[in-house]
Amino acid sequence: MTKQIIPDIGDCLSEGWTLYRKDPVLLSGATVLMAVICMIGGLIPFMGAVIYPLLLAGLYSMVIRLDRGDTVTIRNLFDGFQHFLPLLIASLLISLFVAIGLFLLVLPGLYLLIIYGFTTLLIIDQKLDFWPAMERSRRIIHAHFWSYALLALLLAVICMLATLPFGLGLIIAAPVCLAAQYRYYSAVTLTETTL
Repeated sequence: MTKQIIPDIGDCLSEGWTLYRKDPVLLSGATVLMAVICMIGGLIPFMGAVIYPLLLAGLYSMVIRLDRGDTVTIRNLFDGFQHFLPLLIASLLISLFVAIGLFLLVLPGLYLLIIYGFTTLLIIDQKLDFWPAMERSRRIIHAHFWSYALLALLLAVICMLATLPFGLGLIIAAPVCLAAQYRYYSAVTLTETTL
């Protein structure tokens, strides 16, 4: 049995910033492009809900490729379209589960929102189908729940503060937070045994 390692949250944030600095113009540019596409897509009913998880996966793909020293271009923002159905079905199921959890007692919804936090990463990085990705995310994060929940809370606070003024800070904060989350994901998945 592999010894469970709990990543240091400060290290994840620091490493997320370092990873962002490898190509800040590209990551911030991709974030802006993603926002513009989502805003335009949002004008069409349900289109925003379809486009967002695909582009989010693409942004994760860019972070992963940067970390691994692969070539990265703005076209990688659309990598999520190669996993269209798994990403879309996972997004719909997670939204449904979280909505039901919030409706029932609030806390179950928040718990579900947190434990499915690696689903998109697992689909784009490990090419898992929607249900195996959701289940693996649930099992990994459940084993590190309080640590990951604290990271998720800090990232949410950073992004909320970055919305002032006019959301401009998100151009930097969003990719940095995704990179920090990816660092946490990398640390825990590397030490996982068969789930």
